[in-house]
Amino acid sequence: MALKKQIELLKNENIGILYFDLNDILVVKNDVYYDFYFVNKSMLFDINDDMIQIDKIFNKSDKINQKFLSPELIIINKIPSISHFTCSYFSLANLVAFCINGNKLDYFKIHDWCEDDLEKIMEPIHGTKLFYSLKRASVLVPEKRYLLWI
Repeated sequence: MALKKQIELLKNENIGILYFDLNDILVVKNDVYYDFYFVNKSMLFDINDDMIQIDKIFNKSDKINQKFLSPELIIINKIPSISHFTCSYFSLANLVAFCINGNKLDYFKIHDWCEDDLEKIMEPIHGTKLFYSLKRASVLVPEKRYLLWI
């Protein structure tokens, strides 16, 4: 998956993706498969000590159901601010789950969230390698998330 590789390459350069939006992904068909590329440079932020340095305003509005924010981004209420670089992992897991099922978490009811909510959305792929990969990427504690496709 090109998105995972892009996240890793950017992280090596101390740059992080804040969140994914369906409108920011370019799909390229190759001979056998598809590649997905993140193309919105305005959502790239510097990383310092594993923390994304949020120094510009970002839109949390989700009126057209295209954004996939992590829980910690929802509660940000001032700029500058910081978020663990794994916020993109949660976002990517939620985006992939949405593509599979067509459902997503209600971002603005974070006090009701639990890790089981995303599992319910991913129910059609329960027990698969992809399910467990997405589950690891969507842990609610940012420091415990990791991105591993098998």
